Amino acid sequence: MLGVIIASVLSVAPLVSQTPTVQAGQAFVVRSVHDGIDTIGYRIRIDGFQVGADIPVSTLVESMFTSPVLVMNTRGSHVVKVCAFNTEGEVASPALDFTIIGALPSAPTLPVIVPATSLAEGPVEWRAYAVLTVPTVAATIIQKENK
Repeated sequence: MLGVIIASVLSVAPLVSQTPTVQAGQAFVVRSVHDGIDTIGYRIRIDGFQVGADIPVSTLVESMFTSPVLVMNTRGSHVVKVCAFNTEGEVASPALDFTIIGALPSAPTLPVIVPATSLAEGPVEWRAYAVLTVPTVAATIIQKENK
């Protein structure tokens, strides 16, 4: 019987308690356990398509094999299956759903509040006089410096 584990290459920790998630563009591997009997090798299928080359049965280590490093950018839900094959055919593991999620953008710089009327006056010098911090929100209050 084949079982499937998706592990992040960065953490190499199995994610099996819930639907595994991987950041778009992050490297990951698929691992599976198999006895290797009557087997030539293994194939990884994501959404029904083989990804990467066949994995030789000789790569089994303590009944476990690992896929080559994979990277996906297609966000959303996907299905992975591992298949054992020989000259007679191929047998697939049960399906494992996983999700590719988008990376969060970096945070913007600290906001600056500028009176709209002063934007038409041309170049002026501004100085920060106070920084107000509210939980999860920060703003810099600035004032026009008269010359």
